[in-house]
Amino acid sequence: MYPSSLIFAMQHQHRHCVIVRGNTVHVKAIRSFRLFPLLPPEIRLAIWTAIADEPRNIELSCTPTLPGKPHGQWFSHTLPPILMSICSESRSYALSRYSSLTFSESQLGNPCKKTVYIDFETEALWLCGDLHPKFAADLLLNNQQLQENLKHMKIDAFLWRKLEAMGSGPTRDGGYEWPDAKALVHCSKELQITTFHS
Repeated sequence: MYPSSLIFAMQHQHRHCVIVRGNTVHVKAIRSFRLFPLLPPEIRLAIWTAIADEPRNIELSCTPTLPGKPHGQWFSHTLPPILMSICSESRSYALSRYSSLTFSESQLGNPCKKTVYIDFETEALWLCGDLHPKFAADLLLNNQQLQENLKHMKIDAFLWRKLEAMGSGPTRDGGYEWPDAKALVHCSKELQITTFHS
């Protein structure tokens, strides 16, 4: 059972055992685990840590154009970490562990409307197959936060091939000239890239 499933069970489906004569065990459902706040702080912290250690893929894409937003809009369907919504203690721990993804003014596309949280140590940034190569290349070239901190990236194989093709030289129409795909990803020497077929 994953830790988040465990905490969900602790919140919603906990059962306790009552031992009666003859060692018969009766199980009765209760709505919450009211004794959780009474657990020692180090045990509660271990539970929050176990939940946060579950790997997530942080999906990221961008609409190239929108009415009123000709420069595109970044978005993510990835939900915030569950720790953000359990209690004040779990939220405090989550805020100390997760970073909010930032976008610079020089980047293509408007920043995400909702905060996108990522733990750079354990979580992977997932660049979707529908992401326009120009936006993907610009993100990898111009986002200083990703260059300094990103360690895990998953990228659609089709998008990866498009990025590689963009490194062949300047465009005839005076568009962007990008280095090859591997040179784009100069974020960190520890960066692990996984390509996949969607």
